[in-house]
Amino acid sequence: MRCHYEVLGIPMDASLDDIKKAYRKSALQWHPDKHADNKEEANRRFLEIQDAYETLSNDQERAWYDSHREIIINGGKPGEADKDSFVFNIYPFFSPTCYRGYNDDEKGFYTVYREVFVKIAEEDRPYYDRETEIPEFGKSDSDYDSVVAPFYAFWLSYCCPRSFVWVEQHDVREANDRYVRRIMEKENKKARDKAKKERNEEIRKIVEHVRKRDKRVEQYKKYLEEKALLAQIKAKEKKEADRLKRIEQLKNYDYDWSAIDQHLEELELEEKRNSKKKDAIKKPKEEADEDGASNDEIEDLDHEEDFDGYDDSLYCVACDKSFRSDKAFQNHERSKKHKENVNAIKKHMREENAAFNEENADLSQTESPEAHKENNLGHKAKLSKKQKKKKKQQRLEIEINEDTSEEAIENLEDNETDQIKQQIKQAEAEKSDVKIEKDQVDLKRSEKLPICSVCNEEFETRNKLFEHIKKEGHAAMKSVDESKPLSHNAAKRNKRLAKNKK
Repeated sequence: MRCHYEVLGIPMDASLDDIKKAYRKSALQWHPDKHADNKEEANRRFLEIQDAYETLSNDQERAWYDSHREIIINGGKPGEADKDSFVFNIYPFFSPTCYRGYNDDEKGFYTVYREVFVKIAEEDRPYYDRETEIPEFGKSDSDYDSVVAPFYAFWLSYCCPRSFVWVEQHDVREANDRYVRRIMEKENKKARDKAKKERNEEIRKIVEHVRKRDKRVEQYKKYLEEKALLAQIKAKEKKEADRLKRIEQLKNYDYDWSAIDQHLEELELEEKRNSKKKDAIKKPKEEADEDGASNDEIEDLDHEEDFDGYDDSLYCVACDKSFRSDKAFQNHERSKKHKENVNAIKKHMREENAAFNEENADLSQTESPEAHKENNLGHKAKLSKKQKKKKKQQRLEIEINEDTSEEAIENLEDNETDQIKQQIKQAEAEKSDVKIEKDQVDLKRSEKLPICSVCNEEFETRNKLFEHIKKEGHAAMKSVDESKPLSHNAAKRNKRLAKNKK
């Protein structure tokens, strides 16, 4: 078998562009149509050129071919170091010259490679479990799902079950001691693993080589592409049919326009009612503005507008608050603040009643003694018309005063409660102001700014003070109190300095 590089006439380090150019040139040179006299030779050369280009144009196949090139060129004849008698040699079947045509003849593609995989399976059968099934290659007309797909699924993940003991380099029985035996076993294991790995790669490569040229796989790929295209076309047709169906439904759909018109009329009536209510509320305000009404009256009108239709039974007179539910009003009545306000109102009303009683007592004392006598003798003698009229007036005045006191209790003005609230707020504000002043004084006391003792300049931080002292040279000596006696160490230091000066 000739080398692929020799067939295309290129060096082993040729680039992909060089391979393509050489393939075009060689294919034109040896095309069977140009060699009518010697068609057999032209076909053989043309197949060699085509196989060489397919192998070298693929990076992975080219790398594997370069590493096993000598064995393939020699027709799969191993060297002296290889032990080919233990495994089936598959390298001759990487060449397209091993078969003729894609049929089931004796030299056909499917017959040749079916025999190859049968021989490999016979070698491995003793090492597999009895339950393991090895799929067959099949024929040119074999079904893809039942034969072709299981075959490639098994052989593309091939793992040789054999032990490869024939590649061992050392006989462990010849070892002198245990240490040497372990070294021999380690080297033998490396050799077995290496041979097993190479065998697995060889089988997987031949399977890829066959699969790439298998017409059954190409037909199945075309079938899948056509199926996907048909599914896409059906999906588009269904989508278009659904769209047309929706359009037809919209055309035939009958709208109930009478119901829509009725709904619009109801909305218009509701808008008119709302506008009338707003105008009725605005008129009293405008009249009050024209008459020069006070702000309190205008606010009362706004209040009536906001609480139109509100239940007055949920209003607290003592606290001047309104509530939305009975439960909220009951909870408010149990609150401490409400009870305080009620007690304040009661106290105020007692004081007013006491003052009113004192005034009535003073009036009764100023009456004439004749009236007292007449009153004392009234049960004995009949009263005159003037006396009856006067007595009746006094009774009416007493009843009016009692009624006014009750009305005052019920309709108490908010002035006193507002004054109490204002006093509480003022007291709290004064307390907060005092607290703030104290905090500021404390901050000023705690934040004593550092001062330069020479120029009396203040600085925000001590670092800035030290920078100023270094820059201006304002370093000052500590003042020493001469009245205090020197320590023992200070006296010794002064004596030493004096001796050094001398």
